[in-house]
This record gives sequence, C-alpha cells and structure tokens, in this order.
Amino acid sequence: MIYKLKNVIQEYKWGSKTEIQKLLGLSNNKAINNKPINRPMAELWMGAHPKAPSEVIKENGNIPLTKLINNNPDKVLGEKVAKEFGAKLPFLFKVLAAGQSLSIQSHPNINQAESGYEEENSKNIPLDAKNRNYKDKNHKPELICALTEFWAMRGFRPIPDIDTELKSLKLESLKNITEYFFDNLTKTGLKDFFNAIMRIDEKVKLVREVLEKTENLKESRYQWIRKLNKEHPDDIGVICPLLLNIVKLEPGQAMFLPAGELHSYLLGTGMEIMANSDNVLRGGLTAKHIDVDELLKTLTFESGLPEIILPTNTDKNEDSYISRAEEFKLFRINLDTGSEYKKTDIETIEIMIITEGSCRINSPDLKSTIQADKGDSFLIEACTEKYSINGKCLIFKATV
Repeated sequence: MIYKLKNVIQEYKWGSKTEIQKLLGLSNNKAINNKPINRPMAELWMGAHPKAPSEVIKENGNIPLTKLINNNPDKVLGEKVAKEFGAKLPFLFKVLAAGQSLSIQSHPNINQAESGYEEENSKNIPLDAKNRNYKDKNHKPELICALTEFWAMRGFRPIPDIDTELKSLKLESLKNITEYFFDNLTKTGLKDFFNAIMRIDEKVKLVREVLEKTENLKESRYQWIRKLNKEHPDDIGVICPLLLNIVKLEPGQAMFLPAGELHSYLLGTGMEIMANSDNVLRGGLTAKHIDVDELLKTLTFESGLPEIILPTNTDKNEDSYISRAEEFKLFRINLDTGSEYKKTDIETIEIMIITEGSCRINSPDLKSTIQADKGDSFLIEACTEKYSINGKCLIFKATV
C-alpha cells in the first residue's frame, strides 16, 4: 500500500524561521499549538525513530510508523531488510533547515555507540537526560543534499594548509602548542594539537586574539569566524574555520559524513538521510550538552579536501546519490509536465517528499489516485506491486 505521512517538526534554536514553513505551506498569520509559525523550525523527521515516529494516515485512524512496521515487517520493510535489520526502519529521513550554525560535532561508530550506550545505562542516566550522549546503540553515517545554497564545516583541512595558516597568524595564545604541531605535521600531531586546543585554559583569550588577527581578512573562513562569534560569543568553536574545511554546496550537490568526522552545518536547507540514530557528540557552538572527552575519543582525525557528491542518473527521471552507508540510499525524481515515473521492482520500503510542484500517484493497490502537493510525504510499502507518478514536481526518495 501507499500512505501519506504526518511528520514531527523538531524546533531547535538554530532552526530557520522560514524554510520548513514555506515547504509545508504554513502561513505566518497562523499558529500551531498556540505558538507563532515564525519560530525556529530545524528538522522535519520522516521515519520511525522512537523519539518522534511519523504517523501513517489511514482511513480508520492514524498509527505510528513504528507500529505499522512491527505489525508486519516483511510486508512493510521487505523480507531482505527485515532479515538484516529486524523490525526496524534502518534510516531516518529529514528536511534540515539551518538559520544559524549547528554545534561542532561528530557521530560514533557502531562499536562506540554500543559501548557508550551500555556505559550510560549502567550509570542510570535517563535516555532523556540533558547530559546523555548516547540515545541508542546505533552509529550515524549521514548524507546531506542541498535544496538551497548550503554551507558547512567538514573534516580537517590538509595538514600543510593548517600549518601555513597558523604560521601566518602567529597566535601568541597558541605559541607553545603550535611549536609542537609545527614539528609534528602528521595525523598524530594533528590529534594532539586539536586535543590541546579543546582543553586550553584561556579559551576566551584565544578566540579574541583570532578575531583581532583576522578582522580585516576577507576570505570565506574569516567571514565565518566573525559570524560564528556573533552567534556564539567567545566559544572555542569560533576558531574551527582555521582547522576545518569550509564547504559550499549548490542545490543538488551532496556530501557524505562517516563516523568520526568533525563537522558543523552552518546555513541553508537540505535533505538529510542517516542511519536511524540520534547520537551526537558536541564540542562547541551550542548551549546543549558538551562532552569534549567523548567527542575526541570518536574522531578519526582524517584530513584533506572533502568530496562533493553529484547525482548519478539511474533512470529517465531519476538520479541517485552514492554513499558508503548500508542503511540508506537517496534518490531525486524530477518530473516535467507530461512525464511519468514508473516503478515495478519494489523490494524495500520507500519514503518520499515533494519539495517542489505537485503530482498524482497511481497504483493497483489504491482505490483512487493520490493527489500530492509540495510538502507532502508518503510511504510506499515493500509489498506494493507497482506505482507511477505524474505531474510537474521535484521529489526526494529514501530507501534502504
């Protein structure tokens, strides 16, 4: 069967006040739960994460997607997926809208997630506690595909570039630390150097010196240093553009983040897909829980220029984004007026959202055609025989 979904909006401080609202057609003169619409809306979750599962809209009443899956995982997920992942949707699909920067963060690998989860359980730290790092036992590789111009920090810059940068700035606050780094331009040297920075006693002094030394420099990373300081004054994360790659994604471009990759999304709206996890380890640029020791334990300290993923054409109207994750795959379907998208070889669950235009969805399983508009999302069970989509629209599709 094919069902429309009702999804949860996550409201975080860094969220945009306009982008998810525009996608869903929410008017600023209305309110949700007696709160104004023009408040920060950060993420629209489509999936079955226990924290905020989507609701499946059915004639006899909505049910959580978690329950639909539990009732018949082979039918909903597909036999192969159910066998590999159990009665769980292995991915979480999101619209992410950043009005300002997210925290400097990384995600654990599967072994780190399992041990961290068990350790915090043994300490009786509640799952909803503010100081909880590990909300589940899963890792969280993720892929972000830009809907608008999208800015991020991602991974350490090439070590020679960091070396050149720091020598030119001559930061007195880091003199002892940089002298060691200049003599150890290796992965180990980078690890020790970043550890020392994150634990430096006079963080405010360092941030203010960096601001002073770069105030008249016009390169993008210096502009981001100034912007980050306005959002998070004197936070150690403000200096991260000196060490991390600044990435600008154009609409349709994507980026994959494996476990242990230090990053921060800075500004823009995108489609995000990840393994079904909410494990985040933060080091700065946030009022949320920060655990520098745990963050540093998870980082791989790989350096170099990040790879930009371009869509690969897989069908007349369909492109895919290739990543190394086993849990998910992202597709983009682009239809012009009069064109049609057909699917017959359905093996796994599919979740779709329309980001532009409108369409009609047809299937032998349906009593009537589904009319879907911008902002609508829908679920296609693995047991669906076939379906077709007609209209003028842009759709993003998540599957296993």
